[in-house]
Amino acid sequence: MFVKPTNEVFVRHRLATRRQQSGETLDEYFRTLNVLSKDCNFKAVTAIQHCEEFIRDAFISGLQSPLIRQRLLENKTLDLATMFDQARALESAQKDSESYSGNSAVYPRLLSAAQENDDCELKCEMKPESPPVVSAASAKCYFCGQSRHPRSKCPARTAVCHKCQKMGHFSKVCRSPSASASVTFSDRATLATITSAAAPGVLSKAVVGILVNGTEIEGLIDSGSSGSFIHPDLVKQLNLAVQQSQSAVTLASTSFSAKATGLCTVNIKVNGRDYENVRLTVLPQLCSDVILGQDFQKLHSSVTLTYDGTLPPLVICGLGVLKVNPPELFANLTADCHPVAAKSRRYSFDDQSTGVTQEYAPGPAQVGVEVSSLEQSPSSPPQHETSEDVPAPRRSTRVRRPPIRFEAC
Repeated sequence: MFVKPTNEVFVRHRLATRRQQSGETLDEYFRTLNVLSKDCNFKAVTAIQHCEEFIRDAFISGLQSPLIRQRLLENKTLDLATMFDQARALESAQKDSESYSGNSAVYPRLLSAAQENDDCELKCEMKPESPPVVSAASAKCYFCGQSRHPRSKCPARTAVCHKCQKMGHFSKVCRSPSASASVTFSDRATLATITSAAAPGVLSKAVVGILVNGTEIEGLIDSGSSGSFIHPDLVKQLNLAVQQSQSAVTLASTSFSAKATGLCTVNIKVNGRDYENVRLTVLPQLCSDVILGQDFQKLHSSVTLTYDGTLPPLVICGLGVLKVNPPELFANLTADCHPVAAKSRRYSFDDQSTGVTQEYAPGPAQVGVEVSSLEQSPSSPPQHETSEDVPAPRRSTRVRRPPIRFEAC
């Protein structure tokens, strides 16, 4: 397929002179400028080269001679020095051509018109029986079809013909032969879809049969879509009430978008489960009757699509998992830690009954050792003979085992 090359100077002029249209939102205006900038062939250049490009664009835009401007725009790429040399040569040739005088006033005028639109390849045919002088009232412009006027004021001077794709005239006065199959190019991006709204076979794994208000259709589960959409043909078929809306839907590339025509509310049944009052955006040229996006999928904990791959399942979870190791008991103790014995601060039953507050302090050799031979059974009551035989309170002979306390060495 032949791709028509673009003119670097002209597309930069279109970008510089593009203005926001009436009723055009800021998002649409910004996306249009991004589309126009893609053909401008911007490169990383030095400050001098950047300055020369600005001078070149301003020079061509400010020329008074449309003939010189038209000849300069024939170059797809043009540097400053080459442009100035070519413009100076054209100006010199134009002045030399004015010195020639013709025998008739009609032929120079027709020749000048043919030269100005040389890029458009217009062929002005002259009939032999026509009078040599044409009335100014009946004459029409060769480029726009209106009454005769100067070329500099012609509305078709910068227009592009939709028939031959050439600049300088309207399609109603175009004399180029009609092509058998013409291809129309548009800067406005649209969705690449199928007219019958049937999902392509490559998406068959994500297509599921659903019921919309009792009508069985095919729905596409699209995890890359932030919203859910419905085809306008299905809206007409089901006679759904549509709420008007003019919101813009951005596609995978930020430079492409489509306009939604409205909103509608339907009842959906998927895999035997009913969903009531589901809001769907009416969007033309969909690749499926209904697209169920993330707003519908977020109603579930997870949505699983089965494929025929050989690799293990790939699970994408938006929630982060916190991994915390369980705390260890006695994490502050080292391997060479030894137990330390401490004497008890609790008194025996005998000591408490006799009022003795002094307790036996075991020696180093008796730490942790219970002297069973000196210990009296706690169940047997203390035996005393007489008050005369007991000059003083009996001293406790029970040796209590001190508790073991662990400390870091």
